[in-house]
Amino acid sequence: MMRPDSSPRISRTCRGLILALSFLVSSPAAAEKVVRVIDGDTVELSSGVTIRYIGVDSPETTVQGEVERLLARQALAYNALLVQDKEVRLEYDLERTDRYGRTLAYLYVGSVFVNEEMVRMGWAKVMTIAPNVRYAETFKVDEAEAMRAHAGLWAVSQPEPLKATAKATGTEKVYVTASGTKYHRDGCRYLSKSAIPIARDDAVSQGYQPCSVCGGGTATKATPTYVSPPSTTSGGHCQAITKKGTQCKRNAAAGSKYCWQHGG
Repeated sequence: MMRPDSSPRISRTCRGLILALSFLVSSPAAAEKVVRVIDGDTVELSSGVTIRYIGVDSPETTVQGEVERLLARQALAYNALLVQDKEVRLEYDLERTDRYGRTLAYLYVGSVFVNEEMVRMGWAKVMTIAPNVRYAETFKVDEAEAMRAHAGLWAVSQPEPLKATAKATGTEKVYVTASGTKYHRDGCRYLSKSAIPIARDDAVSQGYQPCSVCGGGTATKATPTYVSPPSTTSGGHCQAITKKGTQCKRNAAAGSKYCWQHGG
């Protein structure tokens, strides 16, 4: 026969097991020393265990591209500044290892939460992989602040918005668009509604090329090639040679501003 108090006793036992498991999952482990910093989000401990920071991602030093490798080295250097040869505490989430066999953890050096610090300073981006989501929202807030400050990795990936500079410099004004690679003269048919005024010298220094249709400005406008001077008996046809090598057949005087292929 079941004793009257058996259910409460089982219930208390279950609660005890749940609390114990919760403690094992979330409580910080004993302190260990970092003996090697592999990159901005991975370190090796004195025990030989490789730790991959949970919830964040820094570029690897083996990445392709000169700029990317430089950023990876800078992220590694900042991580080393935080943890190299220092005692760290580990905090685990629900999943303890990744597919590469690395231990997943949150790291602390004293009161510094290393995972968060890497994101806050812009040397790591948020990378949330369920079920390890304990600090995901915190990291998102830190990343947004780093992006606004153009800190760390964001100094390159989030450049300053293009500013109108023609008035400030007093040089010839041309126009560019947010998504284009050319600079244009006012009225160019390839100039979209999102035209941004900028000094031509600044456009050139930022890598913009002159528009092949409008020339991008008087200083860089190509001089049309004519087969003959304008004729009074030509019926008003433009006498210039088109890009295809044929004679322009438009009803406009040669070099006229009304002929969009050559511009006046």
